[in-house]
Amino acid sequence: MKTIVFVALVGVFALRAPGCRRKREAPAAPAPEAVTSAEAAAATQPPATAAPQFQRKASPPAPDSLPTAPADASLRLPVQQELTGAIHLYQMDHQRLPADFTTLVREKYLPALPNPPPGKRFALDRNRLQVVIMD
Repeated sequence: MKTIVFVALVGVFALRAPGCRRKREAPAAPAPEAVTSAEAAAATQPPATAAPQFQRKASPPAPDSLPTAPADASLRLPVQQELTGAIHLYQMDHQRLPADFTTLVREKYLPALPNPPPGKRFALDRNRLQVVIMD
């Protein structure tokens, strides 16, 4: 009889043991920070009167004085390879076209601005982003 009682007690404790283990607690949520009276006042204002944050006025685009060639002029006029390459590098670095050809020299994309042939001038074919030699 003693063995039956002993086995029953051991069985009860064995079944209860997993339930008695301490469970891991989830990490406590960070305590909310104290709200200042200015923040509380701003939160109670209607959205129409609240001043927008991080709103910038659009700045006008930089003046672009690059001479523009007619559409697809590079298909029928000679292309100035050195200036065209510098324009492409500048655009990749700045995500925009330079304001003029002298910007390429100032920003060290070219050692010096090449001279166009006598009586000609450089212009940009904006469709193909190529510098052409025009009359």
